[in-house]
Amino acid sequence: MVALRTVDALLVEPRHAGAVVGHAYDALSPQQRRQLAASNPDSFLNVLRSPGDEPGADAAELLERSGAALARLIAAGRFRPHPPGLYLYRLRSGQHVQTAVVADLAVAETGSGRVRAHERTRVAKEEELARHLAHVRIQSSPVGLGYRGRPSIDALAERAAAGAPQLDFETVDGVQHQVWRVADPGTQTALQDAFAAVEATYIIDGHHRVAAAARVDGAGHFLAALIPDHALRLLPYHRVVAGPLPADLPVRFAHLAERYDVAVTEAAEAPRAPDRFLLFVGDGWFELGRRAPLDGRLAVEVADSEVLRTLFDVRDARHDPRLSFLPGGHDIGRRAAQTATQMGGAALLVSPPSVLDVFNEADRGRPLPPKSTWFEPKLRSGIFLVHR
Repeated sequence: MVALRTVDALLVEPRHAGAVVGHAYDALSPQQRRQLAASNPDSFLNVLRSPGDEPGADAAELLERSGAALARLIAAGRFRPHPPGLYLYRLRSGQHVQTAVVADLAVAETGSGRVRAHERTRVAKEEELARHLAHVRIQSSPVGLGYRGRPSIDALAERAAAGAPQLDFETVDGVQHQVWRVADPGTQTALQDAFAAVEATYIIDGHHRVAAAARVDGAGHFLAALIPDHALRLLPYHRVVAGPLPADLPVRFAHLAERYDVAVTEAAEAPRAPDRFLLFVGDGWFELGRRAPLDGRLAVEVADSEVLRTLFDVRDARHDPRLSFLPGGHDIGRRAAQTATQMGGAALLVSPPSVLDVFNEADRGRPLPPKSTWFEPKLRSGIFLVHR
């Protein structure tokens, strides 16, 4: 039983939405976030600033600046309160459309098995987000939850979205965002009853935010956007290891070659087979093909436990500060090579799991490594503000 609670939220004002809401946070580099925030006082990135965005800055000062930016946006009328209710949040990116039901869910649901995680978190990020939430006291980024779709819920969502939306705008990356408040009490109750029959939901975006909410108030709630499985689009999440790299890298390659076919290649697209990886190191690309079956493991697990461990001594993806991540498939070869070169390190491209793989691993209670999946289009920060 998934219990939806109505949301008491402020919504971004339609005429300001394009200025306040921008790219997905994780789709930008720290430098890009810093530049966009500085150039646009209305950008919600000013509220989401983190120590990683401004190296060397005092963490307590950053929190004060985030809180002040939020207060300034509210005082300037960039957000408007609405009566409590459920919401529909639709994103359209090219031909892909996904419609989420937005509601509050109890943090305790994560311990009940009704909200299931599929990947581990990085402890430092959990702590950072918890400090931010404890200071600003608002949730502004819906946690994406997938679920096994039901025609009854799809039909209710379509009916609720038949009228004019409260919000309809396009972000700078070309994604259309529409929001409807579910005003009809009967439809609201019907949605709550329909979700009561859903056995489990799966965190697809926001593991760290859920963990942070639990740290701040384990008896509280978090803002959730629930998306049916048939509307989810899953892309890979690649690995970057910062230098300096081990001096004995040729020896390590020899050890890896005992289990992998290693070949120089000019191809630089994300691999499609789970037993194939593409590695950029030095100034070139290598294709790595695992000879033995994966024995039920997913590509990202093997990437972390075998390739990165053997070549670069990455033994704990939750804590290793050398490890960072690159999402998606667009122009990934160029982006990965450029990032690895800038960091004096290496990049490893992996294939994504399927949505069913993700759900099944969560059902088994066998979480994947951090940053194993990247779902698009991304839910955006700064559309909903919910005080906590």
